[in-house]
Amino acid sequence: MPWVEVAARVRRKYPEREFKRQDGSVGKVVGMMLEDETGLMRVSFWNGAIERAGSLKVGDVVLLRGAYTREGPSGRPELHVSRSASVEVNPPGVEVGEFKPKRVKVGELEPGMDGVEVVGRVVEVEGTREFVREGKKGKVASLILGDTTGKVRVLLWQEHAERVPRVGEILLLRNAYTPLGSPQLELHLGRMGQLEINPPIEEELPPAEILSRLSQAPETRDIGEIQEPNLQVRVRGTIVQVIKRRPIFDLCPLCGRTLGTVDTSLFCEECGKVVSPEHRAVLNLLLDDGTGVIRAVLFGKVAEELVGMSSARIFEEYRKSPNLIEFYRSLGLEGREVIFSGTTRRDEYLDQLELRVTSVEFPDAREEAERLLERVKALRS
Repeated sequence: MPWVEVAARVRRKYPEREFKRQDGSVGKVVGMMLEDETGLMRVSFWNGAIERAGSLKVGDVVLLRGAYTREGPSGRPELHVSRSASVEVNPPGVEVGEFKPKRVKVGELEPGMDGVEVVGRVVEVEGTREFVREGKKGKVASLILGDTTGKVRVLLWQEHAERVPRVGEILLLRNAYTPLGSPQLELHLGRMGQLEINPPIEEELPPAEILSRLSQAPETRDIGEIQEPNLQVRVRGTIVQVIKRRPIFDLCPLCGRTLGTVDTSLFCEECGKVVSPEHRAVLNLLLDDGTGVIRAVLFGKVAEELVGMSSARIFEEYRKSPNLIEFYRSLGLEGREVIFSGTTRRDEYLDQLELRVTSVEFPDAREEAERLLERVKALRS
């Protein structure tokens, strides 16, 4: 639990909420989104710190001393402020730069990203649908966006779905996000995002018919060979350790955005209200193939496939288990041989490469021998 000092600007502030602890007592929390020129971070003010949070408003600069960090559901740190922390509002001499969405290529997207900016060409329009959730009507449009690095499914929510882009048009999405737990990678644009159709851009994008044919199959690699992020790889190895963390994270049922930690997971920052969360499975483990070890992260359907249970069942088994050690022991994952395909990424917080798994296979000895022979033949030719 690292203690940190942070200066940032209040981007959003959420209402004070009460929550029930496991022992039945009631606590209070105020959530905010902070920003500086390097990015965004969630912060929670707990119990005795709530009074100091009350004086903060959007646009204020806040200097926090003695706050602590905790890993959130996406693997990125969240900031927490308790009674012992120091909170200074608009301290003299402290300046905070403006946050600007990070421009990324389609091929660089990964689950759990927030505040990103993406430019691409529409290669397919899947249509618009209306829905009713929690008694309210909504609208969402879906399409496939591409650039020279890949393609991604895009969901445009609410007002962004009023004018559906056409195939061939160029889109600029600002403040978009990629939710965790989807069966495939998706890019979402919600009410905090901005959409520009056919903006002037510097880079050249191929026509839609060319982008639609682009595909990138994962390359079979030894783990010891993997040294870079943003690679599509396929690795075979043995699960040597399961990292014992909460195996469930929560999604907003209305917009698909990842919610906060377990104690604050009822409030959706995108929708601006309390929701009934949908549970999704998440697993962190170490895979060893004899040439090296890599941390692998599995979300949603991929985690369900590995375990052989639905997320709802995993959640129930987790709740019934006396502790995390017993829960993970009951899954029997350690020692299993598996084949994972996915995208490598660098976890900046832990300063290590990891594999975001997109598919799971269970080895067939004959098929793998044939595949290995084909690889050897290709190397000799």
